[in-house]
Amino acid sequence: MELKEIKCESCKHVNPLIPSLQSNWLPIHVITVSISYGILSMSAVAGLIYLLKSIPENEKSWRARTLEMIMAGLVIVLVYITTTLIMKGVVGYSDEFMYTDQRGQTMIADYHLPSLINFEDAIPVEHIGDNQYEPADHFHSGINLPPVIQSQSLNTVIWSVILGLTVYGLLRLILRKRLLSFIKPLANKADLNLMDEIGYRSVIIGFPLFALGGIFFASIWAQIAWSRFWGWDPKETWAFITFMFYTIFLHLRLNRGYEGEKSAWLAVIGFILILFNLIVINLIVAGLHSYA
Repeated sequence: MELKEIKCESCKHVNPLIPSLQSNWLPIHVITVSISYGILSMSAVAGLIYLLKSIPENEKSWRARTLEMIMAGLVIVLVYITTTLIMKGVVGYSDEFMYTDQRGQTMIADYHLPSLINFEDAIPVEHIGDNQYEPADHFHSGINLPPVIQSQSLNTVIWSVILGLTVYGLLRLILRKRLLSFIKPLANKADLNLMDEIGYRSVIIGFPLFALGGIFFASIWAQIAWSRFWGWDPKETWAFITFMFYTIFLHLRLNRGYEGEKSAWLAVIGFILILFNLIVINLIVAGLHSYA
């Protein structure tokens, strides 16, 4: 292939902040939501400990199978974090691809794992200085997706799922039992009433903070940044779904007597919704919050 330099005007490494990132309401919104996520995650941890102690390890039921799936999911999340840190920070793997985003701008995607999924009509390139790029020969499986999907992030998630399930399978082979059975002894000394109370009180504190930061403060920021309080962007839509879930959680807890194991399951499901928001909505689905 004949090499030629490609100039990318919109691929500068240092750009001024876009207007939506210059508002003081952005850090207020992000800090409040981050604190609420941390508190709500405490509810999930308490709920998980409750389930680990209350569900018999040799039980053959949907409860035990679902809990084992959660264990596998935690392995995948840990592998996702570890893989990202190692490939980007330690190995320094980097394959650049030039593509056109959904706004018609030419962009550069920097892959830190071999490309299984890429942007439609993406061109493998190598940075040679300033905004100059030349065609390169990077690995790519040939699977391309439209720019509405953040293929670069989806590629990392796919690799994490593959590697995570591999690690999970190896752990099962080495331990010769389910992860539930291996981890369960760590929760045997837990006080179920205390775990239930911690889970409930965490939601009581975290939910109002999330409503304040994720809905109210976010709406003020959206009005300043995009001249509308609400636009059903994927991030906004999922924030509303999360808000409604915890509203239902508290309704069931206070008015329907959902305590103990039922409350623990709801706390874990709520954390799964938060993870989905942070990983899938933030990183994979293109929208106004794609930079988040």
